[in-house]
Amino acid sequence: MIIQKDEDMEYKVQQIIAVIGSGNWGAAITTIIGKNAGRTILFKPEVSDSFCVSLDGTAIQNVVSLQAKVENEVGSSGVSIPVNIKATPNLVECVTGADLLVFVLPHQFLPGVLRQIEGNVKPGARAISLIKGFHVDQGRPSLFTEMISKCLKVDCSILSGANVASGVAKGEFCETTIGYSVLESARIWQMLFDTPAFKVDVLPDIKETFLESAGLADTITTCFGGRNVRCAGEFVKRRGPVSISDPERDEELWSAIELELLNGQKLQGTLTTKDVYSVIEYHQLHDAFPLFTTTHHIAFRGLPSDRIVGVFMLIPPSAHLKSLESSRL
Repeated sequence: MIIQKDEDMEYKVQQIIAVIGSGNWGAAITTIIGKNAGRTILFKPEVSDSFCVSLDGTAIQNVVSLQAKVENEVGSSGVSIPVNIKATPNLVECVTGADLLVFVLPHQFLPGVLRQIEGNVKPGARAISLIKGFHVDQGRPSLFTEMISKCLKVDCSILSGANVASGVAKGEFCETTIGYSVLESARIWQMLFDTPAFKVDVLPDIKETFLESAGLADTITTCFGGRNVRCAGEFVKRRGPVSISDPERDEELWSAIELELLNGQKLQGTLTTKDVYSVIEYHQLHDAFPLFTTTHHIAFRGLPSDRIVGVFMLIPPSAHLKSLESSRL
């Protein structure tokens, strides 16, 4: 669904954009934002982009260093940062006066970023999260959009889909989904992100996203490609068969693989696995989620990797029968 600009949509001033980004996904989406900001009078052409939460600890001082980071993290010298991107190493300076805040960074950095910019965001600003995963506090999961809205007191939409950062940066075709609660926000965000190669759909109801790009398609993409699959395969190869629990050794192995294979990027799958398992552990739901529990134990508790199949052999037939009986009621 493509939302066109209504006749009654009038903007007295151009929307000022601030990107709070890091990593290859942040670098990739910056190229789209920069190009679209310069194509319509809706947006101020100059985009303030703060990459000061650089994963390797190096502050990004100018567009030249930002371009070098893009080439390093996206892995293609053919991807260039638009000339209207202004690299801003100060977070507060980046967001001050901005109408549109784009959060696209590894989720572990978000709480610290919000603490820094809280109280410095323009009243009435809109935000959008391109951060995958969720936050867990005392066994209760919450969305990052909720964290952003609550802390900054702004409307926050979300963008997610079957997107691989390097493909997006190179202009390969893909699609994505924006979830929103305010229609006006959906119109603005779609105009900022949509391109012929990066098609953006919008949905007001999160229950409808399962068959969209942000649902099943994203799951398939994650399972068949990307850094998590590559690093997981390497983890199984290097660790080999084990029979005793050694969480410290597993953590060291994950860190070594991340350092050697990802060129400064960070693994997100391992952190999300821990977050999800903490919810299962808190509520004692191991029997209800045997596959995920087994996956966690393989990754962090020394369980042999071939047990991933064996978990299905341990599910008693009665469990399936009970599910069938419930569906008939």
